[in-house]
Amino acid sequence: MRLSRVPLWISSFVVIFYLSGSLQAQRFELHPYAGGVLSPSNIGPGEFPSALKSQGIFGIRGDVLVTRNLELGGNFAYLDDFELDSTDLKNRAYLWEATGSYRFNLEKVKPFVSVGVGGITLDPDDRLFVTPLPIPLLEPETFFTVSYGGGLKVPTLWGPVGLRADIRGRTLPDFLGEATTWLEATGGITLTF
Repeated sequence: MRLSRVPLWISSFVVIFYLSGSLQAQRFELHPYAGGVLSPSNIGPGEFPSALKSQGIFGIRGDVLVTRNLELGGNFAYLDDFELDSTDLKNRAYLWEATGSYRFNLEKVKPFVSVGVGGITLDPDDRLFVTPLPIPLLEPETFFTVSYGGGLKVPTLWGPVGLRADIRGRTLPDFLGEATTWLEATGGITLTF
C-alpha cells in the first residue's frame, strides 16, 4: 500500500465511527498502542517458509459503544520490519480491520473479547522471493486476515485517559500459499470522548 492510500483507510474508519456514534450517541474511544508480534516459528523450529519473524507493531484502534456491552470499531497498524524467516529482506506492512468486542462491565476494569476481519498489505522495499517456494512479490499485495482475542481496559483512570492491554491471535488463511498465524501483544492508553 502506498502512503497516498493510507489517508483513505483512516478516513473510512472516521466515517464509520461518526455514523455509529451518531446512531447511538454513545461513548467513543481511541486507543494508540505499541506492542510486539510473536510468530509460532519463534517458539519452535521454523518449518514454514512464510513464518513471520518477531517484531514491533504500532497502531491506533477506535471503538464506539453501541449497546451497554457491544463495541464496534476499527484498527490500523504499521509493521516497519515485516520480515519472513526464509528471507533477509525488510518490508513494510499495513494492517487494517473492522472489529467487534463484547465487554464485561465490572466496576473499574472492563475485560473484553474481540474478533476482527480485514487485511494486511505488504509493501516490499525490494523484490521478495520466498524460498524454497519461488514466489516473487514485486508490488504491494493485500492478504485477508482474521483476529481473535481479548484484553483489559480501564477507560477512565485519569479523567478521560485510561489504559488498555490486548492479546490476540491473527490468522492469514492464504499467505503465500499457506495459513500463517501469529500472536500480538499490545498495550497503550485509552482516550474516551
